Amino acid sequence: MEGRFNEKEFTEKLTTKEMGKEVEFYPDGCGSTMDEARKGLKAGAKQKLFLAEYQTNGRGSYARKWDNAFGKDILCTVAVRSPQVPREKGLEPLERWFNTIRFAVPIAVIEGLMEIGCPPCWMKWPNDIICEGKKICGILVEVVPLENECGSDDKTESEEMCWGLAAGFGINVNSSFAEEAKAQLSMPTSPIYKAVSVKDILGHEVSREILLAKICDKWEKWANEPFDVLFERYSQMNKLIGQIANVFPKNLEAGGEFPAHVLRISPKGTLIVRKVKLDHLDSATSKQKEIRYEEDSEEMELVGEEVSIRSFSI
Repeated sequence: MEGRFNEKEFTEKLTTKEMGKEVEFYPDGCGSTMDEARKGLKAGAKQKLFLAEYQTNGRGSYARKWDNAFGKDILCTVAVRSPQVPREKGLEPLERWFNTIRFAVPIAVIEGLMEIGCPPCWMKWPNDIICEGKKICGILVEVVPLENECGSDDKTESEEMCWGLAAGFGINVNSSFAEEAKAQLSMPTSPIYKAVSVKDILGHEVSREILLAKICDKWEKWANEPFDVLFERYSQMNKLIGQIANVFPKNLEAGGEFPAHVLRISPKGTLIVRKVKLDHLDSATSKQKEIRYEEDSEEMELVGEEVSIRSFSI
């Protein structure tokens, strides 16, 4: 399993109709697979993987830098172009398509990891995958503006609309955060969860080709499920639901951090919370003995790009 990613082995392991069949591979690394996917979409790509052994300018959520060891992990962005939608229907069909892809990605990664032997993983809203209490994968999904919205050379406004989407994920596969030699490397971390790799968990290296093929298989499956089935599965994998968490607004003008009860995730992917009092926290476990809401508090809708969430109890 040492050595560069084997495209032939990856292709042989695929069972998909389309996902993963078109790949742009950077064996010597690139700046960012997200940037390459954006370029690919603007050049006409419809569904294409951009895969690199290393990134010199990899990025995660909240504009954080994402570093990795060369040839150890999976650094991948999938460029996807939406179906064309009549302009008269408005943005709702495109927004539903966007959420379908955004929900399918973490499900595919989690199920792929578990199929190669990892213990149950879960999602920390909005874009981290956690395994054994530590971050094993980060996800970043961005809408990519397309010229004339359908990529047409015609300068007049088209009667149809379409979006491009770059869905990136970085999975700690064969790096080892347990090894002392890796301690000085700048590895990706979440504000509260330290990093872990598949190798750390299983005690041995695994085939990146097999793992990525399984993720592609799961992606294609879930992206074609009815939306309500997909959304139910996505909600099940978000373990913050029901927990008490601290909310950190990115925009300080919106106010400081506050404790909240995480109620649910909306079909738009936003987090629904309600402010709580902390005077009933158990000092030993940091869990509330009973949930007491702030007076006059109402349900709030949080957008992933605007806040950071830290749970008290998981």
